[in-house]
Amino acid sequence: MKSLNHYHQDYLAGKISWDRFVAEALKFMRKALSRRNRLGREEVEDIIADFYPRLMPMTTGYQDQGSSFEAYLATTLYHSSREYVRRRIEHRKNLIYLSDEGDLWLAREELVGEPDITFHYGTHEPDLLPLQERGTAESLNRQFLFLFCKNVPLLSCQDCETFAAILDLPLSWITAIREYCQRHRTDRVQRRTILRERRDRHYSAMMRYQRDLQEADPSIRERLKDRSDHHRRLWLLYIQRLKRQNLHLSNREVAILLGIPKGTVDSSLHTLGKRLASSLATQ
Repeated sequence: MKSLNHYHQDYLAGKISWDRFVAEALKFMRKALSRRNRLGREEVEDIIADFYPRLMPMTTGYQDQGSSFEAYLATTLYHSSREYVRRRIEHRKNLIYLSDEGDLWLAREELVGEPDITFHYGTHEPDLLPLQERGTAESLNRQFLFLFCKNVPLLSCQDCETFAAILDLPLSWITAIREYCQRHRTDRVQRRTILRERRDRHYSAMMRYQRDLQEADPSIRERLKDRSDHHRRLWLLYIQRLKRQNLHLSNREVAILLGIPKGTVDSSLHTLGKRLASSLATQ
């Protein structure tokens, strides 16, 4: 069985494609994260998705200085995931981060409040001319196609027809995508309802044990406190799950719908994001 070092050398020599190399690299990264940090499958996929844009520069710019490419990738991935692991540990200590600056706030009103999932979107035709100067029209259309597919669950029929005309897509194909996305949206909404019910149930149990704790006999206060802390941890966990859950399609779902590798969608959307940021910075 070949190691990742062999696949890296084969890719640099042109013997295998980028998608073939990425498939092996993803297997290696999943094993490295699961073994070293004892992370779950969803947590591993989140870290890899954030790390993926760095994989191409690392692959092409790697220089042998006494360490193999496997060791170089594993070490870089480990340091990249340390912030995620730190937040995970703090969450287990009953702390919850409400901002990127690291501020902690456990105000009940803010945590219980459900974020607004009513999306506001327009139907204006995008201005593609400034962006086409930075790349070919074909690659740009492909990037906008991936972005459109991700956001189909949030668009109305009129919006889909508008973007279908812009991207020159057949209406039959749009209809099939919308049917899938309607089932996807229904499933997500039902899942959010279940998560909210569980969140509220644990919050009610936590408050009940806290009230009993103030009036209980000292001999059972420790047991009541443990039960209250248990429901508090689960309450915070369901809040985090609700905040992470989105209605739009994931990159993996877009790749499955279009029958292409997930890495192609990841890299295309990352490139589009850089183009948009550069275009906005120059305006």
